[in-house]
Amino acid sequence: MHKSVHLGVGTHQLATREVERLNAVAKQKSAGKQDRRTLTACLDSAVHYFAERGLDPAEVHEREGARILQEVRRLGDRVFSYLQDQERHVHQAVLHELVRTRVTQQVVLAALQDVEGQLNGLSPDQINGTRAQDVARIERDAQRIMTALDAAAKDRRGNARTAEKKTGTSSQ
Repeated sequence: MHKSVHLGVGTHQLATREVERLNAVAKQKSAGKQDRRTLTACLDSAVHYFAERGLDPAEVHEREGARILQEVRRLGDRVFSYLQDQERHVHQAVLHELVRTRVTQQVVLAALQDVEGQLNGLSPDQINGTRAQDVARIERDAQRIMTALDAAAKDRRGNARTAEKKTGTSSQ
């Protein structure tokens, strides 16, 4: 049984164009053999889509915004979870290896300083003095290198911000 529904002229034209578009797409996909869609079949499908899902077609745009916001939040949560996972597994392993390497280097350096001191006939106090000088030199050199790296990083960030302002883009 069929019942008539009156559509506004704009809605009817829009629906007709969409049916023509769907038929053109179906024709391309099926290499010529196709079942042509009718306006009635498409409108029936649209009504069933909204009815089966309990959706109000008038609220679709509002819900799309909420759905997009929900997807953005979900994506943000996934990124945050990924970063936490990296911190727990990758960064923690790298830090562990760096600490182990640093301790090994300190032990080897102390042993070398002891051997050097004994070969040069130095007293234990002189060896400890040499060790203190070496540690101070290492700290100064490390601080100088870290300062240079920090300055280079700030310069890169500054250049990136300048480029963003010129192009109107953002890396964040």
